[in-house]
Amino acid sequence: MNFRPVYVIIQCRLQRGFLASRLPKVLAVVCGLGWGGFSVLSGPLYAAESALLRQAEGALSENIPQVAIAKLKAFIALPDLSGEQREQALRAMGKALLADAQYIEALDAIAPLIAARQSQALLLRADILVALERWPEALALYKELAADTGAPMAAHLGEAEALRATGQLGKAVAALESLVAAGKAPVPAQLRLVSLYIESADVKKAHAALSGIDAVRPQDRKWKTYLEGRLFLLEDHPEAARLSFKALLADTPGERQDLSESLFVGATLGLADARIIAEGYELADAELENFISHNPNSTYMEVVFARLDEIYSKEDDAPETELKNWAAQQPERRAALARFYLACMQLRAKRLDKAERTLDSFIKLHPSHPLTVSVYEMEAELFEQKGDFAGALRVLDAAQRQTGDGKLAVEARARIELHTGLVHYQAGDYLLADKNFDNAAKHSPEFLEPALYNRALAALSQRNFERFRELDAELNSKFPDSLIRSGLLLEQGLLQARLGNSLAPGSLRRFLLDYPSHPRAAEAQLALVELAFRDGDYSAAADYRKAVNEASLPPALSDQSQYLALFLADAQSPRRDQEVVELATKFIKGNPKSALLPEVRMKLGQVYFRKEDFPNAETQFGTLVNESPESDYAETALFLAGRSAMKSINEGSRERAFQIFDRVVARGGELLLYARLQQAILKSSAGKEEEAIQLADFILDKQPADPDLMYAALMGKADSLLNLGRTDPKRLEQAVAAYAQLAALESVPAVWRNQALYKKAQALDQLARKAEALSAYYDVLDSSVAGKDQEYVWFYKAGFEAARMFEAQEKWPQAIAIYQKMSGQDGPRAAEAKGRIKQLRLEHFIWE
Repeated sequence: MNFRPVYVIIQCRLQRGFLASRLPKVLAVVCGLGWGGFSVLSGPLYAAESALLRQAEGALSENIPQVAIAKLKAFIALPDLSGEQREQALRAMGKALLADAQYIEALDAIAPLIAARQSQALLLRADILVALERWPEALALYKELAADTGAPMAAHLGEAEALRATGQLGKAVAALESLVAAGKAPVPAQLRLVSLYIESADVKKAHAALSGIDAVRPQDRKWKTYLEGRLFLLEDHPEAARLSFKALLADTPGERQDLSESLFVGATLGLADARIIAEGYELADAELENFISHNPNSTYMEVVFARLDEIYSKEDDAPETELKNWAAQQPERRAALARFYLACMQLRAKRLDKAERTLDSFIKLHPSHPLTVSVYEMEAELFEQKGDFAGALRVLDAAQRQTGDGKLAVEARARIELHTGLVHYQAGDYLLADKNFDNAAKHSPEFLEPALYNRALAALSQRNFERFRELDAELNSKFPDSLIRSGLLLEQGLLQARLGNSLAPGSLRRFLLDYPSHPRAAEAQLALVELAFRDGDYSAAADYRKAVNEASLPPALSDQSQYLALFLADAQSPRRDQEVVELATKFIKGNPKSALLPEVRMKLGQVYFRKEDFPNAETQFGTLVNESPESDYAETALFLAGRSAMKSINEGSRERAFQIFDRVVARGGELLLYARLQQAILKSSAGKEEEAIQLADFILDKQPADPDLMYAALMGKADSLLNLGRTDPKRLEQAVAAYAQLAALESVPAVWRNQALYKKAQALDQLARKAEALSAYYDVLDSSVAGKDQEYVWFYKAGFEAARMFEAQEKWPQAIAIYQKMSGQDGPRAAEAKGRIKQLRLEHFIWE
């Protein structure tokens, strides 16, 4: 049994697009998590004489926006409101809706104020756009407001935050530096500048700015302490950082009047980071688990869960206990997040059945949750992993129906269209895939670039090279600086390789020539290794393999590169078994979670088996089954573990082998009958011939499709009957019948026919039926002819045994006739037969 690599060239790198995060982000307009102190939303409502408006203001100040919204609706409905009163009420309504996370409704509420370009309304619109994560639009508004003389500080700070959020960290720093230099920056803004220095790893500026801040207010002093802790982390001083964060968290909840919730959460996250540096990920999760348990209604619960999930993802065996406990408890918000991240953990651990149940329960228990669309998408990915593309499409359709209305819904629909296209592509429905990719781009310009890329791949997969060139040109025209466009030539080469196109090596070499420094250059080199390996050109494969820069390969392909190296060593002539063992052992130690691990263990077990190192072979085969019981190799590995145990000389190996074969039988797979055959052999070798016969009959009753299995079972049964015949002549008769049955089967190969006839003759000889025995031996000689079906082992055994019998009877001419029959075949013992003829003629004066 030979296992060859599964080529990476069959993989197509479709672009999933610049997808939005799965998690709702905790948004702070100015200072962000851990940096705050004030917010542009903290200003008072402008109270009118109306009691309704005053009541609305009070409800909003007490963080009860739903009540404020109800009061404001009633107020706005009053007749004869002045223009100023209506404007004031609309601004208040916008703030209340923003506080209640009704972002689209908030934009609609203030729309009448925007036309007049009122600065307060524009600033509020920018805040709402931030909540919607529409940072570029928010940035434009903040810039417009900040450009005016006497612009509110919130506009300047909003501009800095929007610059940072759009990836312009340097400009964000410069914006705050100009405020500080002009002496206009309040202490919270100065602290925010320090945080940006820390984010950009500018330790020197961070130290200088932090030391120059005179924090008078208690809350500002706490923010400064927090930043000192973050700076310690940046300088890799986890113990000093831990002390800073501990100091912030030392007060009891009732004493934390100067510690904002965002700062409390930031310190908790910082403490977890300090433990990661000092003690590793396995101990860092306790800090966040404790926070979640004791602060179930925290505003920042989503952020803490996201960070905890990151930590869990780094642990070797992250526990599910806490997530399961939270999922079963109130409040619902925490329970939903726990259930979501429990599914994430189970997916990472490849516990797909558990993940599917968890995702199903999420949809059942939280059907209207903001994460439900993401849960549907995760279910789709789960179905994809199982190869159930119909199931993936079904849940993606459900996700589309869940998206609702508004700008975010449009983005979600575009993302789902793109995902649906990917599923159709994997299923080979390239026309439908192209349609979905096109729809994604039409829904949102954000997805135009990946859509064009994927449409080009779809055209390529249909071998529509003209359409491919058109889409490639359009991508190049609309996105001349595209980072993904250069990969199309690589994908062309990879897909050509997958299709068996002879142009594949040329496309891959051209890609390497045109883009020698491309981040995926090593993938092209690796694909060339695989193509050469597949074509049997091991010398070229080895040369390409030397050029592969493993350091630039993603982890999965780095595994593939190492994997190919050991298969190349195994393919050499003569084989380099010791090198294969060393490479496979290194792979196993270095890639304990690789998807290729089962095949590597299989190869290592095979090499040990070939070297007759059966204990090590059994270990590798057994470990494969324990690690990957659902692997395609598991059943074969379990069978080979049994074969290894059979051949081992260790005490108890025979019984262990029998038990292993029982496990093969229990799987009910393709090797069930083969395992029963091995058990029959074990029983026979232990002298338990009756049990061996029962096992052989079990196989024969199943009428196996593999004729060799049927021949072996019938031969084994006959052999057991022959052994029992030593004490029971009736069993000899049964053995003769079984051997005759096997020899008479239509199209039975010579190796089985001759063996059966030889053993039939042996049984007849034991029954003292010499003439019939000689006849059976003669049948072996007479039926054997030169050609591909010729076999010599049983041919010569039968011939020499028949000649011996004639010699024992001193029937020299008959013996010579048998030897002549053997010498007439151009076999390995023909010369021996000729020599025996010459000797008998000389000794007994027999001449023609």
